[in-house]
Amino acid sequence: HWHNLKVLEADGTYLQLQDTVEIRKEYPVKNIHEGGYPQALLESITERGTGQVVNYRLSSRAVSELALIYEILDDIGTGHILLMDDLYNCYEILSKCIVKNIHFAIPSKRKRNYKVIQSYGKGDDIIEITKPITRSKWAKDSEPLLPKITLRRIDCVSPDGKEYTLFTSVLDKKIDKGDIQVLYLSRWDIEVSIREIKTIMDINILRSKTPEMLKKELNVSLTAYNLIRKMIYASLKDLPFSPKEDFVYKFYTDNKAVLVDKKGRVYSRWSTGRKRNSTAHPETNVA
Repeated sequence: HWHNLKVLEADGTYLQLQDTVEIRKEYPVKNIHEGGYPQALLESITERGTGQVVNYRLSSRAVSELALIYEILDDIGTGHILLMDDLYNCYEILSKCIVKNIHFAIPSKRKRNYKVIQSYGKGDDIIEITKPITRSKWAKDSEPLLPKITLRRIDCVSPDGKEYTLFTSVLDKKIDKGDIQVLYLSRWDIEVSIREIKTIMDINILRSKTPEMLKKELNVSLTAYNLIRKMIYASLKDLPFSPKEDFVYKFYTDNKAVLVDKKGRVYSRWSTGRKRNSTAHPETNVA
């Protein structure tokens, strides 16, 4: 949690699909004349800290990521703050977050026209943005937009020295702008989570040959991933040592010269493995 708000992160990724007639109907190839396999767009929201997938949508590449995240916002309750990258910085997304009482932090991808209402200090202003004349192509005209929204605009500097601007709905002056910037830096967690989901759970390529089965395959994989994440969190919760200490890597480094063959014989990395060594290893005390 961050200031009593549960932190969520949003991002999308592409998954490779099997090249069958049924799948091509629902997930058409983007550039059909160039060949290639069908792909699906996976839009997900994960929980910071635990890494668990809170919600997701699966669609073809013809659907915009913004349309999918716009739909997912209906499933998120109050008491959350959503971290998104600059792709999602459009008026429809910001307006719906405010209507749903979902806080957010998002970088600016382009210059916006705004009016400064109040200043908290250098590079920390409360601004007002008005509704654009034209709506995004993916947006539904039936859903109304707020005529104007009030945001906090913060000038930031990344760890590598690049300047950027953050927009956030957190207007509380007691919360320092540096605290908001540090929060946003943790958005990278979802990049790690997506990598784990695609590689460790091995769903970078879905193997099912019908749209119905590939959705089941994805559901089972994400459920297993969430259960593993839950077990990891439970195992670290009350341990006397800090989970930040990389003890797994330390153990591997200390014992990387020790190998065991199929018969259980321990030998040095550079030995033939055919002779049993009765002396103790100087670092690990393993015979």
